[in-house]
Amino acid sequence: MTPAGRLNKATPKVGSNLSWLWLASLAFLTSTWAGCSYQRPLTSNPPVSAKVSDKELAKTLLDNLSNKAQILSSLQSEALMAYSQNGKRFKAREEITLRRPDRLRIEAYYALGVGLIVVSNGKEAQVFEPSKNLLLVGKPNADTLDRFVHVRLEPYEAVDLLMGLPPRQDLSWAKPSYIRREGSLMMVGLPSYDSSSLELGFTDSKLLLIRSREVDGKLRYQVNYDDYRDVGGILIAHRITAQFPKTGTLVEFYYKQAVVNRVFPESTFALSVSPATNKVMLERDIENLAS
Repeated sequence: MTPAGRLNKATPKVGSNLSWLWLASLAFLTSTWAGCSYQRPLTSNPPVSAKVSDKELAKTLLDNLSNKAQILSSLQSEALMAYSQNGKRFKAREEITLRRPDRLRIEAYYALGVGLIVVSNGKEAQVFEPSKNLLLVGKPNADTLDRFVHVRLEPYEAVDLLMGLPPRQDLSWAKPSYIRREGSLMMVGLPSYDSSSLELGFTDSKLLLIRSREVDGKLRYQVNYDDYRDVGGILIAHRITAQFPKTGTLVEFYYKQAVVNRVFPESTFALSVSPATNKVMLERDIENLAS
């Protein structure tokens, strides 16, 4: 027998012994793991993430609204306007064009075509009535918009509110004066740009309400938002309801399909009429109506 043969005969079968030991160990470990899995309580609940405080949530909501305000510069849409005041009701189809901070153009269509065009450009308000070939010119203020657009708001307020933004608010640094719950809404109080107070109502990360009160606590206006749609990556409310208790006015705007961030030249917010058009100052027209 060769030396190699003697070596092979004398050498134990290491491979077969190791295989047996490996299989035995695997069986032991498998039974151990299985036993451990059955020892876990069946009634255990999954881990719950830490609850976000109202203060943290309010900050997130205001930050999101601030980002929206920074990227939203204009809005245009066909709309159905429904107006009611002290039992009087009417509806009109409108074309609404808004450009921040205070430019607006609203064209109202009646049965026979364009019935009224209202523009405000920061310097003056113009109102054109084609059926009378009459151009009224006056101050861009809440009285003018109340009379012709049915919203008792300053132009900068109307533009922001109709775009779903709190007027003249730098939300990037705003700190809530209070946070409270009102039904399903989280109400966030903000210091206003004037002596009035401002409340924002949120639910499901959406702004559903803006409410302004006078110094004495009386409601100045309340605007509700609904039917949010994604427009160019921005959520835009397509149903807006505004209430003005002082005048008893309720006005609703139903946007057909808003378009955002178009560039509108300054000429959009100024009217050019023929030399034959009768021009009257709004203040004089109000005096004539009063008399």
